Amino acid sequence: MGIRTFIDKLLNSTSQAKPLQTMKDYDRAIELKDAMAYFSRGTAYGELGNYREAIKDFDKTIEINPKHADAYYNQGIAYHHLGNKEQALSDYKTAARLGLKTAQDYLRKQRIEW
Repeated sequence: MGIRTFIDKLLNSTSQAKPLQTMKDYDRAIELKDAMAYFSRGTAYGELGNYREAIKDFDKTIEINPKHADAYYNQGIAYHHLGNKEQALSDYKTAARLGLKTAQDYLRKQRIEW
């Protein structure tokens, strides 16, 4: 099974899987050094409220793919939950500059330029 097929299968099964099994599946995908695997696991950590682990995975996503706008945005959300508003804003701005409409709309609503 190729990496794309594995990641697609993992993403499609996440909503039905148990959180611990899902994390093990992400761990396996991450062994393959795929940015999408890091991003997906980071998103799962965020949904579980484990923001520090989410940030680590979003950092790895960005290291592999510096133009991954969604990783910046989700990392900003995680920082926001941890009370680091300055870093959150920086990540939102980066996501907006990379063209993520969600980030642009959020910043526009807050009257913040990016």
